[in-house]
Amino acid sequence: MENAQNSLQKRLYFDTLCTYIMTVGVAIVAFAKLLTFISAADASKIAGENYKGTAPGLILSDVVFFVFLAAAIFVFSLVLKEVHRTGRPFSEKIIKRLRVMAFMLILASVVPEAAAMIFGFFDSNAAYGVFRLDSINLGIMAFGVVAGLISEIFKYGYELQENMDSIA
Repeated sequence: MENAQNSLQKRLYFDTLCTYIMTVGVAIVAFAKLLTFISAADASKIAGENYKGTAPGLILSDVVFFVFLAAAIFVFSLVLKEVHRTGRPFSEKIIKRLRVMAFMLILASVVPEAAAMIFGFFDSNAAYGVFRLDSINLGIMAFGVVAGLISEIFKYGYELQENMDSIA
């Protein structure tokens, strides 16, 4: 059993490092999109009536999406770090973090469209549309639901582990 924990800890070191790098990469993309949003919003004010696109709203939607995605990846990296540190995948801390990650992913599928819609209400030049979920958003939402289900499986594993520890 001790050998399996050591093996798990060694394998998770690289995975944890990769998720940290992914988090930084997605955060950089979110920041770049934010700068693009700021410049696009200024450009739409300058263009006045000639500007009829929804580009600032769509860019804002991307910013919100990438922020939630970076947060979800960061929470997942904390899960991997905790398993790497303790060698035990079933703990209350990990279960809570998996649930937070699931919630972040579900929000990442819905909030960006809502942000774009709200921006459209306040931008007189933007042609805002109806709230829609495309295939990418539905995929992210499905992944969030699966992460939530996995957290329930981890909860069951935690309870089994607690029972085994009390017997031994």
